[in-house]
Parts: sequence; C-alpha cells; structure tokens
Amino acid sequence: TPARRLTWVVGNAVAEAFQPLVDRLNQVEGLTVHLAALASDYWGREITVTGLLTGHDLILGLQNRCLGDALLLPTVMLKPSDSGDPQTTLFLDDMSVAELSQRLNCLVIPIEDTDALMQRCMAPVAATTFAQGHPAAGYWTPS
Repeated sequence: TPARRLTWVVGNAVAEAFQPLVDRLNQVEGLTVHLAALASDYWGREITVTGLLTGHDLILGLQNRCLGDALLLPTVMLKPSDSGDPQTTLFLDDMSVAELSQRLNCLVIPIEDTDALMQRCMAPVAATTFAQGHPAAGYWTPS
C-alpha cells in the first residue's frame, strides 16, 4: 500500500480533543495524518469553532503548508446542500469546495464525522474523479 499523507483541518477549540485520535492514526504503517487547527480570520481570531471556519480561513491558514495527498474537512464547515456534489457545496463565505481545492492545489474531501475520518484514512488508493487538468488530478481519492 502506498504511503498516504493527509491533513485534517479543525477549529482550535477542538484540536486538543482530537489529537489522541490523530496520534492513533499515525501509528498505522504508511499513514501520516496532520491535524491543522485554525482560528477564523473571516469572523475574528476569537472564533475558534470548526463550524464557523470559512474557505477564506482555510486558504489563509493552509496556503503555505504541505497538505499531503488530501485535505479532510468536517462537513460542519459547509452550508447544507441538495446538489449531491460535495465539490459544489459552499462554505459560509460562499467559496465552493472546488474553489478551495483549486486554490490550495490539493484534493479536498468533506467528511461527516470521526467514523468517516477513519474510513477515509484507511481506504485503499483508488482513481480520482477529478477531470484531467484539475489541480488535484492525479491525487488519490479513497473509495
């Protein structure tokens, strides 16, 4: 199995609570998960909850970091959507997941909860569904 490097982004308020889970995931051979804890520049630095992080916040907080093979983000950051396409789902600042992916030049995978996080981290490498020419084309996407 190829080595996988993932970044999981959360608000500063929950980083300490999730660090033990990340530490356990990092014990899996060939898997590295980095926990990126951010505050909100969009709403104000005192806002540290995951659900209020925006696309703008993620770009500011992650643009100069090595994000690995994919960025995992909790769906609580996203507006409810009936589109069925997570790439068109919007953050509270109306940036789409697809735009975030393009601006960070990284595959972005919305995850529902910690069970989904575990499944994504442990999933085998599969072909990506991104169109050729998309910045994330060629990255793996768990099936």
